[in-house]
Amino acid sequence: MSHSIFVRYFLMTTAILLVCFIVLGVVVIYSFSNYWLNEKQELMTENAVSISELLVQGEYFQSVDIGIRTVYTIDPAMGAALSLFSDSIGADIFITDNRGKVLICSEGINCKHFEQNIPTEIMHKVLENSQGQTYYEIGTFDGFYDSQYYTAATPIMLNGVTVASIFVSSSAQNFERSTLDVAKIFLIGSLAVLAFSFIITYLVTYQMVKPLRQMAYAAHRFGEGDFSYKVKVKGKDEMAALAHAFNSMALSLSASESMRRSFVANVSHELKTPMTVIAGYIDGILDGTIPKEKHEYYLQTVSDEVKRLSRLVRTMLDLSRLEAGEMKINPVKFDLSETVFRIMLSFEQRIEEKEIEIIGLDSIEHSTVCADADMIHQTVYNLMDNAIKFVNKNGYIEIKIHEENGRVYCSIKNSGMGIPANELPHIFDRFYKTDKSRSLDKKGVGLGLYIVNMFISLHGGQIYVSSVEEEYTCFEFWIPKEFTGADKPLPPTR
Repeated sequence: MSHSIFVRYFLMTTAILLVCFIVLGVVVIYSFSNYWLNEKQELMTENAVSISELLVQGEYFQSVDIGIRTVYTIDPAMGAALSLFSDSIGADIFITDNRGKVLICSEGINCKHFEQNIPTEIMHKVLENSQGQTYYEIGTFDGFYDSQYYTAATPIMLNGVTVASIFVSSSAQNFERSTLDVAKIFLIGSLAVLAFSFIITYLVTYQMVKPLRQMAYAAHRFGEGDFSYKVKVKGKDEMAALAHAFNSMALSLSASESMRRSFVANVSHELKTPMTVIAGYIDGILDGTIPKEKHEYYLQTVSDEVKRLSRLVRTMLDLSRLEAGEMKINPVKFDLSETVFRIMLSFEQRIEEKEIEIIGLDSIEHSTVCADADMIHQTVYNLMDNAIKFVNKNGYIEIKIHEENGRVYCSIKNSGMGIPANELPHIFDRFYKTDKSRSLDKKGVGLGLYIVNMFISLHGGQIYVSSVEEEYTCFEFWIPKEFTGADKPLPPTR
């Protein structure tokens, strides 16, 4: 079971879904992280600039001269405004002088920012951005913090002089919590979708391979000779088309098996009857049961039965060679009309016995073709033999030969009971005999027309049959006038 198509397809689909969701999760979390960081940086920068402008425009700075330099202080009332900004954006806001000493903080005078000055290196970088640009950093702020922080800083300009710097800092834990929340939401949603996808994939996969299992079971039944089992067909997809083809194959196999059994029974009978006759007459001659004056008569009967056996064996050999693809064409030029005349003469006695009228012999065109003379002779012989066999007494046989578009056409039409329309599509099938012909053709085994069709196909031609019940049957074939070998198709097998 672990190597079945169902398991392999299900596991493959599951693996693809897992990989897709993992890739999607990485992309979503990465995109969210970048978006969050960009938004956070932009928000912190905007607030730093806004507070800087508020301080300058509100005249919250006071200058104090202490000799060689001027020191700026900030109104303590600004602390309340910083607290409002801090609460709105979830960040610490503090202002330092140019030496990094914290002047005021949104957390009040007891916060950690008053415990140490901003590192000198950081202050240099902030003060270098005196053109209004914002300094941004992700880290511990050169050891100022114990953990990761996002910090935006911008200098405060008063009358063209940098008087202080404003810092906006937010702990990275906020980002980690937000990212973790997004990951949890995505994971829960993904698990739900995956569970649903697995169920749907399982059901769809099971339904997809179900016809294959039925076909495997049917093939096993076919191997045992039972062709009655049919695969259930649903839908119009490729699997349904395969199931239809499988059922059609079962019908063909059933018909072929039926014909094979009929063929074996017929051949067995055909072999048994002449062999019994031959053995009986020979034994009668040898033991004296048959008097000497009747030896010649019974020996003639034995000779006829031997010829009958010979024909049957030759037919079987031709069939074997055709299906093995060993039948080769030996093209020669000959007159098809002369072949028809010779064959008609060989049937003269049977024609006279049934008082058959022959139509068209006097108007047959002389048509030279390049083909295998033996195959065409046997083709015309079989068609003529069938026509004489099934023509009604005092009926007619009409023969036509003409050339058209590089092809030579030959048709043989006989009056009589005809062939039912539902049997016409099977008339060239191997071992096939129509129901009406069984009473008239007891010696046939249903191979003559099949071999005729193969002979014509080997020449690159075609043969057709048309019939109206109780009126006529007409067989017509055409072959190329010049055989090149390029027209030769592979003989079909049934």
